[in-house]
Amino acid sequence: MSPRFEKYNRQSTVDLSAINPANGRPGAMVVTGLNGVGRALQRHRLTLGPSLSIAWNLLGDSKTVVRASASLGHGNSLTGSQWGTQAFNAAPVYLSPNPQLEPALSLRDGIPPLERPLPDLRPEAVNETNADFVYRGRTGPVYPSASLSIEREIPFSTMLTLGASTGSARDTYVGNSAANFNAIPLSALSFRDQLNDEAFNRSLRPYPQYKSLNVGGLYPLGRYRREAAYLSVEKRAGAGLSLSFRYDWTKQRDDYSGRGRQDFLNRRNEWSLSFATPHRVTLTYIYELPIGRARPCSRTPTGDGTLWTAGRSADQTTYSSGEPVSLKPQFNNTGGVIPNLRVNVVPGVDARAA
Repeated sequence: MSPRFEKYNRQSTVDLSAINPANGRPGAMVVTGLNGVGRALQRHRLTLGPSLSIAWNLLGDSKTVVRASASLGHGNSLTGSQWGTQAFNAAPVYLSPNPQLEPALSLRDGIPPLERPLPDLRPEAVNETNADFVYRGRTGPVYPSASLSIEREIPFSTMLTLGASTGSARDTYVGNSAANFNAIPLSALSFRDQLNDEAFNRSLRPYPQYKSLNVGGLYPLGRYRREAAYLSVEKRAGAGLSLSFRYDWTKQRDDYSGRGRQDFLNRRNEWSLSFATPHRVTLTYIYELPIGRARPCSRTPTGDGTLWTAGRSADQTTYSSGEPVSLKPQFNNTGGVIPNLRVNVVPGVDARAA
């Protein structure tokens, strides 16, 4: 896969190993085409996406078919947005010096002009901002999957199918709610009200010169796993009527969905059920109504030389169980240490929604 190139080298990011001249701390802006940085911020990646599928008649029985498949997919990180171009971006972002107590600006005072020339190629150019942070490593999303099904034709032109599948992902792309490289450790909650002091709060961050690091939804730091099974009964058209019944069971877990990670420094603790409907039943019928005027036809499947214009009546009914509920507290008094705060389990209270 090829990385994003720009003809005039108008891309920038934060390099966490570069020293920032403003405070001597790691984390400074770099620009493509300057100081040893190549024309692209990301690397070329050579990936293989093999897939295999097989179908065979079990024991030579033409009414029974077994199907199996397996594949390996990869994610692509190309994007055409302005993300990753802050050194050349003339659209200012107004940030409060203290987001908990002060507004970013007052409209009655007017919109302040951009105070820096463009392009601004200084290593400290994006200090005091939500700085764009482009992933520059070799890792990319990998999506293995497999499925198995058995189809059996039974009397009355009916097809019975039983199937199962599994899929997972590692290093899938996540956004700022799951990847925060300027996060404060949860142990800092012991400071309590001191966290509401902006200067003290930022002193606890690994890169205090930045408000945050914006990964643009393209940082490979997530994983999920999904198992599914289904039972399908389909009666093929007979006397104009088609019927189908399908039951689906699904279980999906990940470490990034919902309201985002609570502890950015402990991803294992975030593994939980995600928003997938566990049970679903679908009933469908289609009835062809032989109404209308007959028309002569030179050839029809029945050979009678007549083709009827037909009406159709159809309906689908779906029953499904509920999704997992992600509860959010009414207030967050952690000084921004935990942006995705969850509620505690109360002993003796059923965690299932009534």
